[in-house]
Amino acid sequence: MREQPELSYGWGCIAATVTLGVTTFTSALMPRQQRYLVPMKVAVRRTEGVDLGDVVTLRVEIAEPTAPPDMGPPRDR
Repeated sequence: MREQPELSYGWGCIAATVTLGVTTFTSALMPRQQRYLVPMKVAVRRTEGVDLGDVVTLRVEIAEPTAPPDMGPPRDR
């Protein structure tokens, strides 16, 4: 997958709507070592029975390049 500069909103990230199993969520494709990572909230992983390090199949739809994805409110630390 080649990055289209007009789709990136910063650091090479590309906004996307992602589906894993029956769960659809907003995220970003993050470039890393000639691949893309997709950050996923714990709630999504739990719903779909996915653990850290699992390899999964995702459906990815590239979002309109207007703004970064809504990643939800910041977590309390």
